[in-house]
Amino acid sequence: LRSTAQLQMQHWSPFRASANIRNAAITLMKDRRHLREAAFDECPLGTIFLGFVYLEECFQNEASATFPCEDDADFVMQKTFRRHLPLAVVTSSGWPIMQATQTPYLGHIIREQPQSVWNTVSKHEQINCEHMEWWPEFREEITEALNTDSWFERLYPWLESEFIVALEKDQSAQLLAKSPTPCKLGWLVALAIKMTVCWHSETTCYFTYADTFMDIMATVSPWEFLGSKWFLNYFFSRLGVLHRTVFELDFYDAELMQDVSAPPLPRGMTSYGDFLLGLKSSSSQAFLQSVQAVLGSGAETYEFRGETRLLAYATYVWGAEYVRWLPAYIMRFRNVGVNNLIVFSPDEDAYKKCLDVTSSCVALNTATGLHRYTIPLVLMNLDVDVFMLDFDIYAFKNPTPILIRDLDSYGEYVPDLLIAGSFGDACICNAMAFYRSTAPMRNFTRSLLHWLYENPFPHGVTQKALSAFLGEEPLQKRQLLPGKNPWFVQSERLANFLESLNVPPLNWTVLDPETEFVSSDAMETSGWAGQKEDIVIFHFFHGGWLAEDSTYEAPNKSRLDDFTVFYNGSAATCVEAAATPCSPWDDEKLTAHVLESRRGDARTMATRACQSVDIRNAKPLHVSSFPG
Repeated sequence: LRSTAQLQMQHWSPFRASANIRNAAITLMKDRRHLREAAFDECPLGTIFLGFVYLEECFQNEASATFPCEDDADFVMQKTFRRHLPLAVVTSSGWPIMQATQTPYLGHIIREQPQSVWNTVSKHEQINCEHMEWWPEFREEITEALNTDSWFERLYPWLESEFIVALEKDQSAQLLAKSPTPCKLGWLVALAIKMTVCWHSETTCYFTYADTFMDIMATVSPWEFLGSKWFLNYFFSRLGVLHRTVFELDFYDAELMQDVSAPPLPRGMTSYGDFLLGLKSSSSQAFLQSVQAVLGSGAETYEFRGETRLLAYATYVWGAEYVRWLPAYIMRFRNVGVNNLIVFSPDEDAYKKCLDVTSSCVALNTATGLHRYTIPLVLMNLDVDVFMLDFDIYAFKNPTPILIRDLDSYGEYVPDLLIAGSFGDACICNAMAFYRSTAPMRNFTRSLLHWLYENPFPHGVTQKALSAFLGEEPLQKRQLLPGKNPWFVQSERLANFLESLNVPPLNWTVLDPETEFVSSDAMETSGWAGQKEDIVIFHFFHGGWLAEDSTYEAPNKSRLDDFTVFYNGSAATCVEAAATPCSPWDDEKLTAHVLESRRGDARTMATRACQSVDIRNAKPLHVSSFPG
């Protein structure tokens, strides 16, 4: 049904449901209405969608009633706005819910049935905020703006007025669970626009407005939502185009949220043929290919404190701009001695290019930032440790010996997670993260993934959420080398209530952000220090988010294309272990490019808080596809 609705949505103007969608709505909401609650438990968004579809049908049948379809309308409102589903989930999910709220038959009722509550609401002075300070003028601006593509630019300046600022202060000071103004619907529109800005910039800001919004929205009647001159149903449908929430994760729930019941891979390889055959009828394609990659060359054993463990490197990539560099990326890892790299991609061309070079390829269906956590979680569920890497990196050395060295340098408490850090502030950087397949690490990742799935913010929040979940107590090495400082990390904040979540405890620490696992100075707080020969991986910040999330311009940058520098010259084919060894540092262009980001001989102890987007200058943006 959802696929049918998505396809038809391209032609809904105004909304007209197809026969099979209408029939499904009638079956659920009328013929088998006793199953509505069970349907909502099974598929909340689909039930809400069918509920709004049914209202259009119901209105036509009960047009002469004073309160047409009252029970059905209240059911839909209750499920949509009184169950604390995030507004962004409702307005931007794969189910075209907000399009279904645009019920054109209401206009007929309002015009032709004067006894109907719809007619009353459309003319109600208090509901429509007639003669209330500047609200009528704001409402008229909304009516005009919703018919243009620049509606956000037209409306946002209104929310910076002294009038709205004063209302915000009143709301905050008194902790009101109601509107601080008699114009309830106008205040809801103002809150919704503020929430939209915050959704793309700062989560704490978003939840501040969202809590108030949902409290007030729970008091709105179906008649006010669908029939007032504020056109809330049309307004919310416009919010939905600002951010497309991607819920499809390619892997089944059990493949993510449960350990796989199978013999440990290092000790039971011969039994995995039967195990794989048993999976075929009940597993996702992505999971099956992940298992096949692990059984092939995608995972290798390593020894740690007398234990044999499996290790896989993993990355994910899509988009023509990046896919063309995939063969060189894979070959570079091979040239430093890493043959256990698994490439995940929702891009058909990337999958084909991958197969030209290696068999360790996994085809996904969905491009989503949540694969940053689904991929390591699935591999950990297979008892494989994972070094998860962004695509915009270059390996100067084989990281495996350095990872083992770091794991062994923390004494009794071995880290479950090693994650890159920021050079100039006290933040983590999830461009490079090593996950050990331990029960605490798996449980932690599941908890994080669950929160991100329920709160589908744009890409940048995936790192912010990880930071908030980790906290501020990384493990410290048993013995610091001369001139080195202890790790100091400041966690980011998602919301005031996060402390009440039951975040599983985790032993974690930071990969060296000074010289070994470093980034270019594309951001004000990034860069590296020390000797270039000590760099293990260089992260050059080519993700599409950077231009949107940062206004910082690095000084004296040559503005060369990073992929061309690292993967199109002699450094791309250099094999250090060859009979005639070479070094990527022999490439003068690459060397000069990396040295531009050098910030001295040593990194001072960074205590600066993590960088946030300035929400005053933020604009809602369409989320673009980019790797890592």
